[in-house]
Amino acid sequence: LRYDSTNHGSGADPDALVTLPCEYRGRSRWIQVNSSECLSPTITIDAATQAEFATSIYASNDQNPYVKDVIFRGTCQTNDAEKVGMNVEVSELNQCYRNVHPDHLSIYDMTSWSITHPGGLFNIAKWNTTGTLVFSASHEMSRWEKNHRKEDFGEYVGRYGDKLNYEDL
Repeated sequence: LRYDSTNHGSGADPDALVTLPCEYRGRSRWIQVNSSECLSPTITIDAATQAEFATSIYASNDQNPYVKDVIFRGTCQTNDAEKVGMNVEVSELNQCYRNVHPDHLSIYDMTSWSITHPGGLFNIAKWNTTGTLVFSASHEMSRWEKNHRKEDFGEYVGRYGDKLNYEDL
């Protein structure tokens, strides 16, 4: 199953236990969005922070066509340090990117979790037809963060769009 955080707004929740995009050498995930979204962003950041993110995104060698994982090597302005879900224009690429949850479009083998899930097998197995686990809006995102790294949860396989060698699975 692939984890889809899109039902949680920007896909990033400030209450979740995740690395914030402004953390130096932290990994953040970005998706390409319509360029018009950079013209009127819902979450604003300082021009200096915008430039730092644009540099990091541009420097990324991530070849995934759906998500771009970026290691941030810049500094954010103090007012931007805890922001998530912002849009960043990368003028060198003529593209706009939005920060999303670090597990957006991640793929997990959920077999073991479907058996041990406190809500029962049905609440995980019902997603088999779509292949996408839409994290329940009734759950806090911190619940995902606390559980998805547990040994009985499921094995991380990769990201949607990555090329995988099935012999490694």
